Amino acid sequence: MTEPVKIKWHQIFAAMLREQLQQVMITVIDELPVTGEIDVVLLQRLINSRTWTAQQRQALPDGIRDSLARHFLLEVKITESFSREVVEQALGYDIFYRRKPDIASLPASAVASFIICAKTPRRQTLAQFGYEPTQWAGIYQSNKLFLERINLMVLNELSPQPHNVFFKLFANQLVSLSASQRSAKNLIPD
Repeated sequence: MTEPVKIKWHQIFAAMLREQLQQVMITVIDELPVTGEIDVVLLQRLINSRTWTAQQRQALPDGIRDSLARHFLLEVKITESFSREVVEQALGYDIFYRRKPDIASLPASAVASFIICAKTPRRQTLAQFGYEPTQWAGIYQSNKLFLERINLMVLNELSPQPHNVFFKLFANQLVSLSASQRSAKNLIPD
């Protein structure tokens, strides 16, 4: 009996993001070697600017679009549940990425890390890691000392705003998907 084909969701996710974000001058690099491979890295291209442009903000989801960071590490979990192993992996990527020679001299705020989950974590799991809701639906931040730089994005909970559509397409709840599909139709010109 042959083993089932393993879908590399983070590669599909990265390809979709690359197509969307290169139009607004944001570089998407997937499988960046640090120690192991980071699923996706967004590098903001800034020329004499410390903030996202209006066009870039329209293409970025909540939590990222309001960040002043220039580098975003996205640990994408489409079929895996939020767990200790996922948090440890994201924390390791964050630490080792920040130690790269070209990144180490940047201020801590220049790098933001996100765990992106298609499956909604249980409340007790969120509490165990100190994750609490932020001002944006679906974006959580930990109050634990070593996890304060690892944000959590729950795709099922993102608001159905047009700027969240491309991320919500990977959500696993039908209600969330339907809202994203309606928003996507509004983005496509007649």
